[in-house]
Amino acid sequence: MQCPSRKKAVRRSLSALAMVAGLSSGLLAGPAMAAAPLSVQGLSGQQVEVCVVAGNVNLRGYSIRGKNQSNDDGASPEVVLGGDRSRQRCATLWNWWWKGEINVDFWADSGAKLVTHQCNVPVERWDTNRVTCTF
Repeated sequence: MQCPSRKKAVRRSLSALAMVAGLSSGLLAGPAMAAAPLSVQGLSGQQVEVCVVAGNVNLRGYSIRGKNQSNDDGASPEVVLGGDRSRQRCATLWNWWWKGEINVDFWADSGAKLVTHQCNVPVERWDTNRVTCTF
């Protein structure tokens, strides 16, 4: 006969194992755009900071389209470029990982797409996990 505390420990271990297995299969089976993709820092893509130079008063924000760290096509939500519109403004899209040539779509206050620019994002970078694209 097993001791009650031993039975609880075995149950907890099995529950934890089942949870890890469930989470792992969900990450492998789900689409890359469903949630912010995961990455090993600096090794399989970069997070992107987008900056616009002073004077772009008609730009509200940006979104990104391109390849994520898994080589899947992805599209981000819009990121608002806050701050004084007469000065340079920057905003980082945290926890989304990109690589290769990405498309940066810029949006107006009305919701209309104004313009699309490209930026090259290195797959690997040892000094940081973020790249800045300035337009």
